Amino acid sequence: MALDRTWYNALVDDDGSNAVGTVWGKDDIKNLLDSVDAEIARGDQARQYACALWNSVSFSWGPSVWAKVQFGTEGFDPMSMHAANDTEIWMPGPGAYDIRAQVTWPENNVGWRGMQLSINDATLMFPPGYSFVAPVVNGLGVGTLQQLSTLYYAPTMQRLSLQLYQSSGAAQNLIAGAIAIGVHRIY
Repeated sequence: MALDRTWYNALVDDDGSNAVGTVWGKDDIKNLLDSVDAEIARGDQARQYACALWNSVSFSWGPSVWAKVQFGTEGFDPMSMHAANDTEIWMPGPGAYDIRAQVTWPENNVGWRGMQLSINDATLMFPPGYSFVAPVVNGLGVGTLQQLSTLYYAPTMQRLSLQLYQSSGAAQNLIAGAIAIGVHRIY
């Protein structure tokens, strides 16, 4: 990030005669430091828009429907991006966001499992904003780890949510901590 050089461009060099050139006073130096502080604050603010969330209780829903995940635990959220309703993340926009989600599905060999990112409950993100996996039974007690990672540009403030799908023919139950999402504004 480049600093604002308006103050620098206004300086006039002394030609050696001590008759021309910019005279520096305390107020001039204060203005220079204020502009540097403002640039640093803008950079710090961009870096702080990040959150890491996961489900704190079991999450259960029926087959063949998309269900919006409730995130009850915040591991990191300094700018309060996690909405009070537990199902949404507020991206303050404008900016590019790195979004990473994962689900650990239980062992099962019936149907399909899916996850997708939703913007403002209306616009569903197309690949790589959604993916499907086949469930597995491996005898280890843990089924499929599904991950989703994408970059998304939000031109304005937008609401992000994660939705899950399963077609096992019965209700699906994911234990606490099986679903996680991280969102970070990269610029």
